[in-house]
Amino acid sequence: DETEMLVTWVVKSGSVHDTPTVEYGPSEGSLHLKATAEATHFKEDKTEFRTFRALMTGLTAGGSTVYYRVGSSGTAWSKTFHFRTLSRSSSSSSWLPRLAIYGDLGYTNAQSTPYLVKEVAAGHLDALFHIGDFAYDLHSKDGERGHDFMEMIEPIAAQVPYMTIPGNHEEHANFSHYDARFSMLGDRHQPAQHKEGKPPLNHRLNNHYHSMTVGPVKVIMINTEYYYYTGYGWGQISR
Repeated sequence: DETEMLVTWVVKSGSVHDTPTVEYGPSEGSLHLKATAEATHFKEDKTEFRTFRALMTGLTAGGSTVYYRVGSSGTAWSKTFHFRTLSRSSSSSSWLPRLAIYGDLGYTNAQSTPYLVKEVAAGHLDALFHIGDFAYDLHSKDGERGHDFMEMIEPIAAQVPYMTIPGNHEEHANFSHYDARFSMLGDRHQPAQHKEGKPPLNHRLNNHYHSMTVGPVKVIMINTEYYYYTGYGWGQISR
């Protein structure tokens, strides 16, 4: 949905004394809109952190600039980031999105990253699609490699949609480290969105099978890794 943007951040340790929030608006000095984050606690072996997700809504599609920051007044605020909204797909079949599509981006020797940062900063890309294999690996060094990787891609992922699907390197603990860090929304026709009231964000997340329309392009992302890791059961394959 071009009028929404989901932002995700992680707190490694310590206490959060009030409600984590995203503040956003049309300028850096006018962050008058707020969205409360939903929190999840992740623990696997020696890795432990909390993930916060907040959904910005009511955005104006078609290239409007949105400024935002995340955090809380009782703990700390991030710096202010900004992004531009995408054109409405239903009315812009002549608009050609500029997409970067790649896989296998590690933290060590990540020679593509400076070029991606420059392209995003110059406004040359509308969205990025990272097709599997992150950080090498997200769970390594008790999750510290994952933290380092996410900080590395922050200049990219904070400014354009960073769309993902897991690869074989995300298999550890049934893809749980990947799911704890990334937040792909199911498309707008997903039944969970039409339940009475406002469904929780975690009911809308679909990190392994999702699709979107970007201008004239229909993108379908499917996790095929399930076929190789049947030890986690056959239910995921059936889906």
